[in-house]
Amino acid sequence: MNKDTYNFFLYRLNKEIRSDLFSGHARQRKSDDEWLEEYLKTLCQAKHDYTKETRKSIYKWALRNYRRLGDGISSVVLARSTLQKTSTTVTEDALAVGDSISTPPPADTIILLIYWSRHIVVVENRSGMTTGETWLRYFHEPVPIAPRFEPIPVKGTILDHLKTLDRVFRFRVRLKLPNPELNRWAEKIYNEMVEERIQEYLQEFNSQEGLKVNEESKAYSSAALAELGYKEGGVQIDGEKDGKPIHIVEGKTAIRGKIDQLHALIRGLETNASGKMLPHALDQIKQEIDRLFPHEG
Repeated sequence: MNKDTYNFFLYRLNKEIRSDLFSGHARQRKSDDEWLEEYLKTLCQAKHDYTKETRKSIYKWALRNYRRLGDGISSVVLARSTLQKTSTTVTEDALAVGDSISTPPPADTIILLIYWSRHIVVVENRSGMTTGETWLRYFHEPVPIAPRFEPIPVKGTILDHLKTLDRVFRFRVRLKLPNPELNRWAEKIYNEMVEERIQEYLQEFNSQEGLKVNEESKAYSSAALAELGYKEGGVQIDGEKDGKPIHIVEGKTAIRGKIDQLHALIRGLETNASGKMLPHALDQIKQEIDRLFPHEG
């Protein structure tokens, strides 16, 4: 039996503040979520398409079909068209290496679902499209507050290192001011960021003797915030285990999920198709998100 499995990753929707693009009082007339939504709608215009050249191919990345689906979820489609590809071609009497050009160019796509109340992005897992970080680089800055997608790590992948290493000599993380969706450890750093009006917080702790990393420490609170996805890039930890030096980079791999019998339905959003089963499918997705990544607030 075909399970029609829908595979996905969970990313955090963070705010990327662009102070050089602020227009004074204009920002005050909109909430952050309204700015983020406008950003996504703006990127769906052809003038914001992005061309990427590699050694053998030329691709065009484009965002299209932003829509509100209901129940606090929106969808948008990210497409990668192959404009030109250098490959082996078959001639009448031989094989040759040449450039292939198709008109219109074929496109591969991934569906992004935005779960607004939790600021979580459900990214369809498609081989070749979500491998690496090229798709993430597409999102750029036409409006003052832009979204930044950060992988939500599996619970414990960062904090467990602080607990299990014999000593931690260095801990480095770049934090983002969260939604907030917090646990009791992350709340400590969040309150500090709000009080000091900090939107982005680059922290690097160093100690030749070994850092304090218990649950009351600043490093632990920062790691807890990073583990919720409120960060930029990976978290770097240098320490020692059983007398051996350890270097760790965590937080760049997102939680994976899957739901049977939903793949075809979600793929239909590529062309704005929907049906009577869509509300039920969205409810299933929200339940699975809450199971994989429970709200701790």
